[in-house]
Amino acid sequence: MAYADAARALYQAPLAQFVEERKRLAGELKAAGDKSGATTIAKLPKPPVSAWAVNQLYWQSRAAIDRLFKAADHLRKGDMRANAEHRESLAALRKLATPLLESGGHNANEGTLRRINLTLSAIAAAGTWEPDEPGQLTADRDPPGFDALAALAGIPLPARDEEPEPAPKAEPKPAKSDGSKKAPPDELAERRRKAAEHEAAEKEKAEQKKRDAIAKLKKELASRLDAAQKNVESSERQIAKLSEELSDAEDQLVKARENVEEIESQLASLD
Repeated sequence: MAYADAARALYQAPLAQFVEERKRLAGELKAAGDKSGATTIAKLPKPPVSAWAVNQLYWQSRAAIDRLFKAADHLRKGDMRANAEHRESLAALRKLATPLLESGGHNANEGTLRRINLTLSAIAAAGTWEPDEPGQLTADRDPPGFDALAALAGIPLPARDEEPEPAPKAEPKPAKSDGSKKAPPDELAERRRKAAEHEAAEKEKAEQKKRDAIAKLKKELASRLDAAQKNVESSERQIAKLSEELSDAEDQLVKARENVEEIESQLASLD
């Protein structure tokens, strides 16, 4: 077994067996003569349950992961029509994560599912799993930075290195001689002061643009969150209603079977 194969096998193993599997794989590599690989794999960290779940989604639901990455790529390129696809992809992966966690003996609580979504959003926004290999996360990923979120939301940002244009330099004027001994005004110092004021004003404009962009992004994300929460509540109501209807249907089925048995019994007694 090569090291790469061993690493892939390790991060597909049940989380409860991670330490035991890591020890076994290190032993196999050492026995095969790959001492360096054995040492490296023995030091690989055990991921938290949320990162482990994201790894399993990659190994078990690759099409759903690819769909999320594709939508994020379109958003990075400015195609805002992919917004809906991006949200739906995250929702689908969240739904897939619940049975995956439960089958592994883990609690699919809201905190874990939210952490999974944040990690998925982070790697999709970055467009890469680096520095880890795909499906081999060793830790959760933080949400993408403001620039990445702004790109996904389609919000333009001012250039970071944008510098205000310097004030035009005026040709020095010769001092007029009025026969007095007073020195002429320091025109160079005055030009510097005006240039500094101009630069400060331009920087303030750039900062205001960024503040406005942040406010717009927050409003957009708050709107998305509200819509997502309403969708969850609506789905929960539908599930509750369907559960009631299913229960009523089961009761009716039981009664219908009892009725059939009673009629069959009456027919048998007539014979």
